[in-house]
Amino acid sequence: MTLNKLTPTLEKRLPEIRNKWITVGLRTGPGSLKDAWAGIQKAYVTAGREEPKFWVWLESPFRAVYGCAVLGQVFVELQRPKSAPQVSDQVSAQVSEFLGSWWYWMPGQFEGWWLSYFEALRDHCSFEKLEGLIQVAESCAFAWTFPDVVVFSAPPIELHLNAARQLHCETGPAIKFADGWGVWALNGVRLTQEIVETPAGQLDPKLVTTTQNAEWRRELVRKIGIERVCDALNAKCVDKDGDYELLILTLGDRRKRPFLKMRNPSIRVFHIEGVSPECRTVQQALNFRNGLTPEMIDEENGADWIQQGDVILRPRGPKTFKSRPIVLT
Repeated sequence: MTLNKLTPTLEKRLPEIRNKWITVGLRTGPGSLKDAWAGIQKAYVTAGREEPKFWVWLESPFRAVYGCAVLGQVFVELQRPKSAPQVSDQVSAQVSEFLGSWWYWMPGQFEGWWLSYFEALRDHCSFEKLEGLIQVAESCAFAWTFPDVVVFSAPPIELHLNAARQLHCETGPAIKFADGWGVWALNGVRLTQEIVETPAGQLDPKLVTTTQNAEWRRELVRKIGIERVCDALNAKCVDKDGDYELLILTLGDRRKRPFLKMRNPSIRVFHIEGVSPECRTVQQALNFRNGLTPEMIDEENGADWIQQGDVILRPRGPKTFKSRPIVLT
C-alpha cells in the first residue's frame, strides 16, 4: 500500500503524536529500569532472538559508553585464541568483528523522532513490532546490547530550553545527568563549560578568532557583545550596505583579516563571520559567503535564488544568478 498524502484520521492524530514524543524527548527524572528491561525483552522476542540475561544501569551516556567499551574489551578477550600472538592487526580485526556483530544500539528518549514517524503510520504498517523499542525509548536515555547483557543510560535529571525550545542554560549544563556529566549549550549551540559559566565581562573577546565554527562564533559574540569584540580587535569598517558591514579586524601577530558583520534575521542579533582575505566590499564578502564567483553573477539576466537562514537553494540549469537572494528568513 502506498500512502501519498495524509488521511483525515492521520492528520487529526499528528498533534497528539508530536506532543507525546516531544514529552518523551524532554523527559527528566530517574527513568524506569523495569520498563526498559521489559521493552528490551519484548524487542528481542519480536526479532526472534534469545533474550538477554543481565543488565547494567548507569547514570549517564558517558558512563554507559565507557561501560560498553569495557564490556567490548571483555568480549574481545574471551574470543581471542589463547595461542594467538598479540599483534595489532589481529586485535583490530577482532574489535571490528565485535563492533559489527556484537554491539547493537537501541533507541532511547533522544532518538524517539523516528519512532514517532512509524507511530503516525501505525494504521498502515506493522507497528506492533516496534512496541518493545517504544517502551525502551519511554524509559531510558539510551540502550546498548551485547551477548546476554544490556547497558542502559538513565535519563537526565535536568534539561533547560530557551523560548525557541533550544538547549540553553547560562549558569550550568543545559542537560545534566545524576553523575554530574552534562552538555553545556547556549541557544542550541554546544559550547564548553568554561565559556558558558564564565561571566561575559571576564571572557576574552579574542576568543571569537579561535574557531572556524560560525555558530560557536555567533554565540561568543552574542555573549561577549559585538561592541566589545569590535573594540578589542580594533575593528575598522571599510564598507557598509544596510545591516551589513565589512570590518577589518586585528587578530594579533600583525594579522588583519576581513569579517562580515551581519544581523541574523531569525534571532535578530549581530554576529561576524570570516571571509576571504581579498574581500574589500560587502558584496564581495556576500559573494564569498554564498559561493558565487564573479563570472556566475548577472544582475540583469541571472536566475533568482532563495536563502532560508544559512541554507541556500539555487535552481538547477542556470549558470548565472543575481548577486542577492530572495531571503525567506
